[in-house]
Amino acid sequence: MGSSHRFGLGLLAALCVSASVAAEQIEIDVLTGRAVGPVRLPDGAIAYTGPGQEFSKLSLSRDGRLAACAGADGKVYVYDVRNKLAAAGVVPSDKDERADAEQVRGVAFAADGQSVFTAGKEGVIRQWSVPEGKLLKRLPGSVGAVSALLLTPDGQRLASSDTTGVRIWDVKTGQQIGHLTGHKVPTEAFAGLEINEDVEVNINVEMTGLQIDALAFSSDGRVLLSEANDETARLWDAATGRELRVLPDHDGSVASVALSPDGSLGVSTRGNRMNSLFGTHDEDQPIGGRLRLWEVASGRTRHVFLGHRGDITCVTFSPDGRYVLSGARDRTVRQWEVDSGIELRRFAMASEPVAISCSADGAVAFTVSTGEGLTEWNIAAPPLPNQTNVPSLDKAWEMLGSSEFSDRTAALRHYLGLGNGAVADLSRRLQTPAGSDAELAQLRKWVEQLADANYQIRANAYEELAQRGQAAREVLTGALRSPVAEVRLRATALLSAIGGSVDCRGVLVCEIFGLLKTAEARAELARIAGAGLPYSAHGRAVLRRAK
Repeated sequence: MGSSHRFGLGLLAALCVSASVAAEQIEIDVLTGRAVGPVRLPDGAIAYTGPGQEFSKLSLSRDGRLAACAGADGKVYVYDVRNKLAAAGVVPSDKDERADAEQVRGVAFAADGQSVFTAGKEGVIRQWSVPEGKLLKRLPGSVGAVSALLLTPDGQRLASSDTTGVRIWDVKTGQQIGHLTGHKVPTEAFAGLEINEDVEVNINVEMTGLQIDALAFSSDGRVLLSEANDETARLWDAATGRELRVLPDHDGSVASVALSPDGSLGVSTRGNRMNSLFGTHDEDQPIGGRLRLWEVASGRTRHVFLGHRGDITCVTFSPDGRYVLSGARDRTVRQWEVDSGIELRRFAMASEPVAISCSADGAVAFTVSTGEGLTEWNIAAPPLPNQTNVPSLDKAWEMLGSSEFSDRTAALRHYLGLGNGAVADLSRRLQTPAGSDAELAQLRKWVEQLADANYQIRANAYEELAQRGQAAREVLTGALRSPVAEVRLRATALLSAIGGSVDCRGVLVCEIFGLLKTAEARAELARIAGAGLPYSAHGRAVLRRAK
């Protein structure tokens, strides 16, 4: 608490920084240099700009040094996140530009990190120098408000979305070189809508028009993913404008999308249509909390990440493609492991995160929110502790495989407290052999009986498999490929009860060994990484991260 921090010139009223988790800091007004009172960082945060700051968009420079945030006051603030400094805000220098700047709806760093592109309500895209805030270029031609901006990774082309579709711009010339128009105005969303006459409902006209809030480029810039309020996500050939694939059943009003760095996977949200139309959400109806991971080549869904208790508002991949990070209206930020779909970390916020990005090394995540400004989260640290009691190692092992995040976290923290004592125990348990041939044959027989014509036989088989829990995971995973729909349905329900088709304990053991940082833990992690197990790929990722 006694350490001091340098602040660069800036327009932000307060910037609180800390290298510790949940440490009490002194909030400082950078305009006067005076301390204005103690504050407490959110648990798991490394640094943030303090309570009361409202940002809506976020863009990181390619070198990861600067973060540009669109403020509710119409200004774009730029921060030196590497050195924890408040840098100069980008403010329109020409009085004639200020009207549009009051509604900053998109912000994107240029490739050189020396300028940012912004767009607003009037549909004009502008390029500003950093930190002078000098207007460098104006791109004309958009129709209606621009709702999203995104540069290709090489910085040569810029995508912007408006009420007519997605436009592609040549950054060097400022000329429009493409117009993607497959998204349609979602008028069918109101078909058959019955409104109680006793309840007055005010529908904003803008909600009834096309709105494309989310864009994502592949790493080579050749493929673009967009998601709109016509309840679809669409893949495009960014060079030709050809529509490659339509993924239905998405509500773009609360949507976000991302493509993995290698371009093989996409992730997108599915919101609650009624909630999004009328600006409300119900914490007990988490349909908007579903995050779908799918294969770009086929469109086939690989995982549905479940856990958020509210519409998901932002999502991104880690630079190595091993993790997905998401934020939602339930005021949480979560990290998911791609191969298994397991939730690894969770951070609680006081306000809703609306944009998220990840550092180049994958060690930290950045969010902007409606009340906490820019926050930096430590996603390389152990998950945050909870108060669940773990009475024994047998109980810890059981809880490590639980479908409940709080149980898994408590068990992981318990093992970390044992140091090298955890290495021997976990290694022994992971090597526990599968059941005998007779036991496996019996499990397979019960799986077949899930579709028996006799109800009592079906019910008994289901109960027997449920009692076997983790031991039945392998045969139940195989049952997902059964040609019989009833078998697939019941196998899915049983797998959900034990935490999914991949044993999360293997993934979490890799996490534990990586966090222990001892020679013994590293040796076991290396063994897992080369063993050809379902969680070996995660072991290799943790091993790289631990270097």
